[in-house]
Amino acid sequence: SAIRENIMKKTGLRILLIVALLCGAVPAAMAASGPKEADSRTREMNSRLPSTLPADDRQESEFSLRGLIAADSAVDIRSKDGKPVFDTRPYGFLATDSPNPDTVSPALWRHARRNAVQGLFKVTDGIYQVRGYDIANITFIEGKNGYIAVDPLMAIETSQAALGLLYRHLPVKPVVAVIYTHSHVDHWGGVKGIVDAADVEAGKVRIIAPAGMAREAISENLLAGNAMERRATYMFGGLLPKGPRGQVDAGIGKAASGGTLSFIPPTEEIARPLQEMTIEGVRFVFQQTPGAEAPVEMNFHLRIRAGNALNFG
Repeated sequence: SAIRENIMKKTGLRILLIVALLCGAVPAAMAASGPKEADSRTREMNSRLPSTLPADDRQESEFSLRGLIAADSAVDIRSKDGKPVFDTRPYGFLATDSPNPDTVSPALWRHARRNAVQGLFKVTDGIYQVRGYDIANITFIEGKNGYIAVDPLMAIETSQAALGLLYRHLPVKPVVAVIYTHSHVDHWGGVKGIVDAADVEAGKVRIIAPAGMAREAISENLLAGNAMERRATYMFGGLLPKGPRGQVDAGIGKAASGGTLSFIPPTEEIARPLQEMTIEGVRFVFQQTPGAEAPVEMNFHLRIRAGNALNFG
């Protein structure tokens, strides 16, 4: 019947539109419309601070700069063939002291500006972080003969750049151990940018992770890889133009990098609820926290002696 044919045509059009969106073929009319100005309701909501935020956030801004050793004027990391991997230059609009635009929540605007602070930071004696070189941060703990790297970012190129920044300002020592705190790709994908798989195979570098790490990494990034990538695209707004009417921040970092992923299986696993381990003379107490953010996850406590120095065992 005519009604049935009309339903089939509409259903077919919906399917074609869904397929086009899934394949990234957004209609030209939709792409040409561009970001919109805030409507009256959005302007009204974004004109006032949430009741939980103080009017003066100078303390948080000072916290974001505490321990800063050095920073590049901008982070522009590229692959060997020159393709962009991670670029903070489009976020220059956050450098001004202007109040939040009417398209952005005041809380997000504040957070985005503090999150734009990047560089090498000293956390305490023997512990350093490189922030703003990927969506995650990488931590370097100074051991007796080298560095212990915690969560080597998402891409080989970004982790290499972070290690290069460390070496420009601190003693050049090898990375002799790597810790994966959990199974999300931004915490292990750059491992081959800071260590060589052959050195791991030869026993020169230790890779430490919670039990089941390799299984979950495969599950999230191979078996569920397409779904996870699509989720991240929506979650972090990576396809939106950078700006106050587009992508302002990804929450935990500016954006996910687009470089080369890598993985080296753990050589040692943390299997007990609480487990002590000495790595390069530094005493760690690991705690299993599965399901806190990822199915496989752990945190750790470092034993510190008086004076904020690492306690070598």
